[in-house]
Amino acid sequence: MSLNGLLVYRITVTGANSQAPGVSDFAHLERNVPKPFSIDGHDTTTPEEEWLLPDPDVGTVALTDQYATSMGLPLAQRYPWDFNKGLYFIQGFHNLHCLYMLRNSIMQYRNKTLQTEHWIHVDHCMTALREDILCNADDTPRFTGGHFKQPSSGTGQTRMCRDWSKLEKWANQRSGCYQTPANPFDGLSILERYKFCPDGSKPWIGAEIYNGVDPPDP
Repeated sequence: MSLNGLLVYRITVTGANSQAPGVSDFAHLERNVPKPFSIDGHDTTTPEEEWLLPDPDVGTVALTDQYATSMGLPLAQRYPWDFNKGLYFIQGFHNLHCLYMLRNSIMQYRNKTLQTEHWIHVDHCMTALREDILCNADDTPRFTGGHFKQPSSGTGQTRMCRDWSKLEKWANQRSGCYQTPANPFDGLSILERYKFCPDGSKPWIGAEIYNGVDPPDP
């Protein structure tokens, strides 16, 4: 096969943006961080503030249309401070958002307090997590018999994980500057939620305010 033929074959079969096996497509993360499965799954003493970390809002990113198209992503809702960018929510952070929301609902039920999570949102998150589990089809065999007082599979077993801090770094470099309000009914406009850039920048200064109407297709 000629060199040109090999290049065409590589682009056609493997994709122009494909990474090495095991490397994620966007942040280029490898599974090179060893972590054990949790030993204690019955801890209810973890402070609430620890359960809110990592912050799901970090996963709101603003990607250029050129980059999105090159990676096969559909064009998204406009980033209010730059019409050439769209807003995306990174999957791992969306999973965290759903996990935190479901835990909040469960703890409210456990403590017999008022449910603040809407059922439609709860159902959406259960569906989203289920779909992600099925999509990833994790085939790690969890060993049995390692914790006889509280029998559970995989107790203390080490697996290779991706580096979450590197994902956060990748997201912060493309931050959508979004922060969820403590009170969603505080009266602030939606635009005010996009003024929390992690690097301290203020892209809204001098920016033409997006009016909510997407530009026409070219």
